[in-house]
Amino acid sequence: MWWSFLTRLILPPGGPLLLGFLGMLFWRRRGGRLLVAVALVSLYAASTPLLSMALVAPLERLPALPPEMTAPPQADVIVVLAGGRAHQPPEYGGDTVSLWTLERIRYGARLQRQLELPLLVSGGDPAGRGIAEAELMAEVLEQEFGAPVRWVESRSRNTQENAYYTADILAEHGLERIVLVSRALHLPRSIEAFRRAGVSEVTPAPTGYFRRPADDPRLRFSDLLPDRRSLTRTSMALHEYIGTLWYRIIY
Repeated sequence: MWWSFLTRLILPPGGPLLLGFLGMLFWRRRGGRLLVAVALVSLYAASTPLLSMALVAPLERLPALPPEMTAPPQADVIVVLAGGRAHQPPEYGGDTVSLWTLERIRYGARLQRQLELPLLVSGGDPAGRGIAEAELMAEVLEQEFGAPVRWVESRSRNTQENAYYTADILAEHGLERIVLVSRALHLPRSIEAFRRAGVSEVTPAPTGYFRRPADDPRLRFSDLLPDRRSLTRTSMALHEYIGTLWYRIIY
């Protein structure tokens, strides 16, 4: 919970807004006016496709698996990581998977049909909602995608714990090689976490790319215009950079 609060406070739009409020408190001083200027410029920059794509590009360096792939090298199980939940959407009558998680389990179901490997879903209940995200994932996979789930890891609260608790399940069943499904920009941190947990043979299965197609590298005037999608991309990319550094310090 504290990590979620801290990231909301630091990452855009929270960080620039906080700077702006501080600047307004000290407006009569030169430093206050400077803070407001920095806040406006940083919020504008964070909201542009130009900056957001520049931040995302190094994170989305892993290539997608071939759509026609039938057998990845040295894989025993497909591991799908949770990406959050939707809280009490009225049309479902209770918690369900978020859009970020839905794109992951959709791809996981596709890979399960292609590769005929068992599925393991990983995600706990960090918000204390009473049901783990992995249980919601398994429910949607089985009831809506027709993809059987072999194992449910429901204790983890973050990506590193995803890796540790999943590694325990793998070791219990004598499995070592995984296909790892997550968002493209999240996979570098995820792979590092799994290797830290002792899972060295990881086939990345990225989904949900933000980056543009390689054959469309043009800079457009619209890349300088702010929009909410770019702000989301910037915030998510910065979250990955900060998370990677933090994990290396504490783990």
